[in-house]
Amino acid sequence: MHEPPTPPPDQPPGAPTPRPRYSRGERLYHTVQAATVMFLLLTGAWLLAGQPGPAARVLLSRYHVLVGLLGMAVMLTVAMFTRAAVWHNMHWAMSVESTDLKWWWFMLTLRPGRANRLPVGRFNPGQKAELLATPVTLVALLASGLLLWQRPSLLWVRDLHLGAAGLMVLLLIVHLYMTVVNRATRPSLPIMWAGRHDPAWEAHHYPRAWARPRTILAASVLW
Repeated sequence: MHEPPTPPPDQPPGAPTPRPRYSRGERLYHTVQAATVMFLLLTGAWLLAGQPGPAARVLLSRYHVLVGLLGMAVMLTVAMFTRAAVWHNMHWAMSVESTDLKWWWFMLTLRPGRANRLPVGRFNPGQKAELLATPVTLVALLASGLLLWQRPSLLWVRDLHLGAAGLMVLLLIVHLYMTVVNRATRPSLPIMWAGRHDPAWEAHHYPRAWARPRTILAASVLW
């Protein structure tokens, strides 16, 4: 008979061994993305408010563009080296299961307790939507930002950039709700730092985390 795995030193004897949820690459990507987005939103809001003087405005604009480009480059590099995990997460994000509509209904009718009791997979529907919307918004910000940098007189590009920034602010608010307010997903914040979690917590909130997505879409034949 095989002996049970030894708990880590910081755990009492008999405690469940933490299970991995996010790899180092996923956590690095999340950290770089969070730092880049926060810097861009803060500097962009400052530029939009017109607070700095002409010289400071030019310098801040350059930092805004430079950090945006470097952040995107690092995110793409990390995503390339962790493409298996990225594909696995996007596979889950693009799956639409029979419980997803119920989850949205309970959340929109302000019944998160009932939504949190549904048997979701690796991500709940809200996390799936954010996983899909975030890279699309980042690409829109990058494309419109580069064009605006070269052609600042194009008003429609400015409006597109501001619209994408507004959507990113909305996604940030939803993300903060899931990591600070919603009890079912609140432990995700320390899990993102450690990369591991209590299997009992996962079994309760993400009972199908290690299963194959049970999509109801006809496009599931692609998977």
